[in-house]
Amino acid sequence: MFDFVLTALLPLIMLVFLFYGSKKDTKGNFFFSKDYTTVLKGLCCIFIVIGHTPDMYKNSLQDMMSSFGYVRVTLFFMMTGYGISLCADRKVGYMKSFWRNRLASLLVPGILVNIASFFIHRYIYNIYELKYLFFIDPYISVLLQYYVFFYIVYYGKRFYGEKASNIILITGVTLSSFLEYVLNDGFRAWPYERMGIVWGILLYNNFDYIKKFVTPNAVKVLTFLFLSLILGVLYVKFKYVYFWCEYLLKIVLGAVIVIFIFLLSSNRIWGNKIMSFFGDIFYEVFLSHMIIIHFVEALMPQVPSGEFILIVAVLTIAFSAVIHYIGKPIISSIRTKKSSSLVLENKNN
Repeated sequence: MFDFVLTALLPLIMLVFLFYGSKKDTKGNFFFSKDYTTVLKGLCCIFIVIGHTPDMYKNSLQDMMSSFGYVRVTLFFMMTGYGISLCADRKVGYMKSFWRNRLASLLVPGILVNIASFFIHRYIYNIYELKYLFFIDPYISVLLQYYVFFYIVYYGKRFYGEKASNIILITGVTLSSFLEYVLNDGFRAWPYERMGIVWGILLYNNFDYIKKFVTPNAVKVLTFLFLSLILGVLYVKFKYVYFWCEYLLKIVLGAVIVIFIFLLSSNRIWGNKIMSFFGDIFYEVFLSHMIIIHFVEALMPQVPSGEFILIVAVLTIAFSAVIHYIGKPIISSIRTKKSSSLVLENKNN
């Protein structure tokens, strides 16, 4: 029971932080703005840690939350698909400095985490393994794949136009998702979650319609709550059924839950310094949480489930903050100094 309480404490605290200072969005400009996505990233932070708890430290509440943990990664990829489309379309000079800026933001935290991982594994196992210095997280790998694909399609659209380029991007990501699932029986690099990139592209290109659709009312909220519950129960019961449930149902359920989240959040302004902090370090949390899990597991193998999850969460946040603030000036020094300006008003304004 105490493990259950400690596990529930983390998302409850995050919800308190989320609602602190929130207010109704009377102008309707906040949905999927930069501040909105920062808050969304911050909210997902704690579920990253909870979702990857080792089997020996699991409890019923943790297991339930981890079953739907893939939705947070879907959201991360969705923000990437939306953000890159927006910036490429509306920022002067964005594509000229695309690789320099993208690689700086993507690789600097990864390298810093790898260096720390090298020494942490040296401390835990008393061996030197250079593989930890050169490890590429699957999340980084998928993003790099999309960066290359997007870059090629972007510069080819002069031959086939904007609409065709979006079709190519959506088709390419969907195909990569399907192939990653059917060709890899062992470890799969986000086959379901990477469909979030597709949702992000669709959101950018149909923003006004989708924004209107996710403007909440009782009927829509109850409908998507019902769909989420029904599909969620079906997924939990049949999630190991090859393709139809393990893949297709999982993707559909993820999309339904994302829409439900938007219905609950699209008409309010969220955010405060605490949520901004969590949103700022979300990437470092994503990269480092497994290292901290292994560290705590090695140092305190007998600690109860709830305490393990709480300790890992606190240490991961602290560690990620250190990595973030070390990496921030390094990234800033690498990125192009000339700031890009928006050539059109953001769709959110």
